[in-house]
Amino acid sequence: MPKTMICGRLGTPYAPRLCIMDEDHNYWSSKGWTKDPKKAELFAATQEAGERLRELTMSQVPGKLSTYSTELVLEVKSNKPVNLDNLKEWLAKNAQLYFEKDADVMVIVKIYWAQLKEIPNE
Repeated sequence: MPKTMICGRLGTPYAPRLCIMDEDHNYWSSKGWTKDPKKAELFAATQEAGERLRELTMSQVPGKLSTYSTELVLEVKSNKPVNLDNLKEWLAKNAQLYFEKDADVMVIVKIYWAQLKEIPNE
């Protein structure tokens, strides 16, 4: 069964960084897994960390990679006005879609939040 990994946070409030961790609190160091958070590979940008996480996750499953595309529609309801740029930033940091069927099939959804556009209500 593939290892479950997440993007974690390290650093200080003044210099926050992202890292990749597994369920046993091991950290990815770019050379392998380590228990020492000081040796963790650090990322300043969510996109960078997410891409590395995707690469590591997909490398666990053998086989040919196939890619598919579809339209995605988000409905956002809020008491406050929603700014498209703020929504893109929030989604890039917080939205995670990952489906694991078994050790032979893994689906990771990549969403290009920067291409998000507003659909006017009728």
